[in-house]
Amino acid sequence: MMAWFLLTLQLAGCAGSKPQVDTLAVIQPQKDSSYSDMFKTLSLGSVFDYNLRLPHADTTWFEVWVEGYKKGEKMQDSQLIRLSYGNAPPDQARVRWAGEWSQKAGSRSP
Repeated sequence: MMAWFLLTLQLAGCAGSKPQVDTLAVIQPQKDSSYSDMFKTLSLGSVFDYNLRLPHADTTWFEVWVEGYKKGEKMQDSQLIRLSYGNAPPDQARVRWAGEWSQKAGSRSP
């Protein structure tokens, strides 16, 4: 009985349903990733490869980031990397200098 419940839960959670029409972004694990296979073969550790679709990137702004955790605790400077993509509103323009993001051009010297 418990095995049937877990199987049903697994199938429901991984049904692979299509995103709704008004979805801004879809992030899914890349199936059969050659990058993941290469890292595993070379014993370089784990790499997580994702497929990112932005159906409305020409009219919206999208940000995704990776946070760092050490021994289950969020690291102080936990934002390890950030991806910003799409049509940014002019008042939210970002400029990148030396790996750091600043809110407005000129707010940080290069």
